[in-house]
Amino acid sequence: MGAGDYLSVEAAAALIEDGFTERSPFEQDRALLNEVHFLDPASVLPAVSAATLVVHGTKDTFVPVECGP
Repeated sequence: MGAGDYLSVEAAAALIEDGFTERSPFEQDRALLNEVHFLDPASVLPAVSAATLVVHGTKDTFVPVECGP
């Protein structure tokens, strides 16, 4: 999709033409691309007091299981 904080030429063209760029497993639009760098789940997850089930499949091609909680 790109390197560092920059889109590749192809991803930028797709964002202009289609309104999103594809990154398995979902489409990323401008709003998500603008905000994703500000997300810090590790800083807010400790504040969740409700019982929470996290399901992470072993065939996920986007986020390795080792990155999960």
